Amino acid sequence: MRGGWLSEGGGGRSERGNGDWARGGVGEGGVRGMIVAHDSGRPVATLQFPYQATDRTFVAQRLDGECLSNGRYMHCTFVNLSFKETTLTTFEFLNCVFIDCYFRRATLKNCSIVGCKFIDCELPKLALITCDFRYTRFRRCQVAFESMRHTLPVEPNLRRDTCRDLASQSSKLGLGADARRYRMEELSAREQHLRNAVLGESEWYTSHYRGFARLRALLRLTGSYTNKYLFGYGESLSILLRNSFLAALGVFPFIYYLVPSGFDYQNGAEHSYGECVLLSISTMFPIPDLSSISTGRWYTHVIASVEAACGVMVFAFIAAYVFRWSVRQ
Repeated sequence: MRGGWLSEGGGGRSERGNGDWARGGVGEGGVRGMIVAHDSGRPVATLQFPYQATDRTFVAQRLDGECLSNGRYMHCTFVNLSFKETTLTTFEFLNCVFIDCYFRRATLKNCSIVGCKFIDCELPKLALITCDFRYTRFRRCQVAFESMRHTLPVEPNLRRDTCRDLASQSSKLGLGADARRYRMEELSAREQHLRNAVLGESEWYTSHYRGFARLRALLRLTGSYTNKYLFGYGESLSILLRNSFLAALGVFPFIYYLVPSGFDYQNGAEHSYGECVLLSISTMFPIPDLSSISTGRWYTHVIASVEAACGVMVFAFIAAYVFRWSVRQ
């Protein structure tokens, strides 16, 4: 879809490199094909003053460098329009679709873009000032995190959904840094949403999260915090390594040290903290015959099994992290 469906009318992407790809005309057959493919039945119109329309399709216009204000478009489709360095002030777009539009260095001030879709659009260096992007989705395009971060929805559940969508699109486009920042913002918004649900921060949360629903939110929040502080969501290698060494050198050796009767001792070995550390290392990381003591009771077998499972999880997270890093590179 990215290169083919606009080519029939002669306006397509062949001139995109110069920012003039929306300047060419689109033939009648190309326009008809686009309307049929996207929102059939909406008459074609021209985007012009007083900048208000409902159920209309706007095709192949160049609005580069213009300053437009006080517009309202509902249930409209915008196809192959160029808004290069255009300033839109106090515009409202409700349930609109933007297809193959060009927004390089455009500025949007006090704009409401609610329930809209951006498909195959170019949005580099977009300036957003006090805008509303609730329920808006992106396909095969994205807005840089730095441009979007102060315009994300205030409601944590809506911010979570928007960031999840933009993280997915950024990842598909190979923009690893933006994808990671959107993912972290999504996780933060998700935790805030669950926290509000558990505490009943508003009437909406109180009415939507009662009884078992609130308990389920608490369990999810606990799991998220566990993932965050123990494994860094699988996104922070330093947190993962730090906690692994703390567990192998501190937590599990201390537990072993508290139960001396649960071990078998070889070659006259004594129960010491050093031997417990060596046993913990050989359990967390598969290094055989490192310690002179071994588990000999059911409860020490259980503790060692838990530590071994933690070691497997650590290696799995590290492998996943390295794989994602290599893919991004």
